[in-house]
Amino acid sequence: MYMSERYRGRKIIIVPMKTQRCIIYVILALIVGLSFIACQLKGRDGRNVSETQDALPANNTDNVNGVDKADTVYACQDMTRCDMETESKEHLHKIINSIVKRHRTELASLCRYPIKREYPLHNIENAGEMKRYFDIMFDKSFRTWLKDIGEEGWTYDGFIHPGFTCNGKMWVCGLLYDVCYSSAKEQKNRQKLMTREIKILHKSLRGKGWQPFFCYREVMDTSVIRIDRRDSEFRFAKYKRGCKSFSLPDIIMYGKVYTGSDGAIDLVFRNDNGDTVYIHDAVNFGDGFYDDTVTIDYYGKNKNEDGLILIKFYWLDNMVK
Repeated sequence: MYMSERYRGRKIIIVPMKTQRCIIYVILALIVGLSFIACQLKGRDGRNVSETQDALPANNTDNVNGVDKADTVYACQDMTRCDMETESKEHLHKIINSIVKRHRTELASLCRYPIKREYPLHNIENAGEMKRYFDIMFDKSFRTWLKDIGEEGWTYDGFIHPGFTCNGKMWVCGLLYDVCYSSAKEQKNRQKLMTREIKILHKSLRGKGWQPFFCYREVMDTSVIRIDRRDSEFRFAKYKRGCKSFSLPDIIMYGKVYTGSDGAIDLVFRNDNGDTVYIHDAVNFGDGFYDDTVTIDYYGKNKNEDGLILIKFYWLDNMVK
């Protein structure tokens, strides 16, 4: 029962101590419940595994056609479930054994796709592509090294990259979801693609140490954005829809990259007019735990927009017609 009294002309409601405790308990219960729901939602990675395709994209320099697709077995659908070492180690032995013994089909069924590769190489999107790319990715020297270190050479990490790793070269969270190792053949293929891509740009953008870093397409206006890198400097070039590779970009800006503690990167570009462009990308470091959404923000005299969605774009596939 509530009591009231007059104090300096104001009516004050006095709540009994027992009722106060009940209110506090209800609030705490609501907080715990909402936190639990939030964790459950966060545990759903939100990323759709790409549909299988018959062949690797055209700009892959290796002839790897004509292999049937395999169904992918997903042992650990949610990356955040790998908080327990026992769960993360479930398929570790199978993954190591399938690579060492070159069991392509088995390994392809134990991956979480896409397996990211450095631009301008294409990501491995499905089991069929993994089988065709197996010998390029896992060369003899790597297979020998993997056999020698055994399971004892793997350590558990539950922070940025969840699951088990072998010196940062591979990451397993129930499934193999990241391969940071790059074979000599893969590096050679990548270098060929980068050289070819730079050579077909406008003459003012060629040479001087610039190398392709990434390309995007804006979802809304379909304009194309390419990012090139020279040591620690980055160059932003934006092209209108329909431009060709040798065209002069509509916008050119220069900037730097900033790395977040979660493995994400922010590219920040500015010009002499005070315009600023921010690109937030959680993709380039191959961190499968985080959302793959890439966004761009524009701030300046003529344009102020943020949160525009970018999608991955391959220059040699789309700008050379």
